[in-house]
Amino acid sequence: MDINYSIEIARQAGKILKKSFGKNLTVSSKGKKGLLTELDLKSEKFIISKILEKYPNHSIISEEKGLVNGGNDFKWIIDPLDGTTNFAFNLPYFSVSMALVYKKQTILGITYNPITDELFFAEKNKGAYLNSRRISVSKKRELIDSVIILNKSYESFAELFKKTSRLSDCVLTIRIFGATSLDLCQVALGRVDGLINLEAESWDHAAGALIAKEAGASMLDLKGRKIVADKKQSLVVSNPNIFSEIRSYL
Repeated sequence: MDINYSIEIARQAGKILKKSFGKNLTVSSKGKKGLLTELDLKSEKFIISKILEKYPNHSIISEEKGLVNGGNDFKWIIDPLDGTTNFAFNLPYFSVSMALVYKKQTILGITYNPITDELFFAEKNKGAYLNSRRISVSKKRELIDSVIILNKSYESFAELFKKTSRLSDCVLTIRIFGATSLDLCQVALGRVDGLINLEAESWDHAAGALIAKEAGASMLDLKGRKIVADKKQSLVVSNPNIFSEIRSYL
């Protein structure tokens, strides 16, 4: 597995997105699943073609196209544009997200924000990085000093706030940014201290979860189960010092 090749795919896909950012776009609705732009499809087509060019037998799960080449032990899980709504409304918080899973174990995760030129990546058991710098989660020990990101996929915001209301009163502040892959990287970098997501698709969390884990984050779903790369799940993620306390309020 060539990590540099994979990183270059993410960077080139990011360039495709950046070139059209802030311009007039064709935007359509996917109902409860959010928005779709032509850039979601253009980025997806590029990423899939480049993966299959080097790894023609690998499986791919992508947000828009679904499953390609099912049955291989190597499976890519990609989101060609995580944060489509942000992108469509000219908010510079979106990413290209790519994960590689081998026999149900995530071995590579890459998340790239082309506007800030921040490329987060991790390989299993090799640590997490922002560009070339090793990163780690925050060391906050008090929940009242902590910043927590909230997010959800298809459930209502009313449900999100209902389920996190007790926690919200016990932290420094709450933020909602709207791109799970990048949210996980903010935890990995220590910019924020934790996140709660009521329901994240596999392509939203697969790469970022590995990056956060390699940066030292603790994580489970809301029912206390392990995070599985190719499964839609809720997410509870934070630095280890406040993890148990966060879960006690949910």
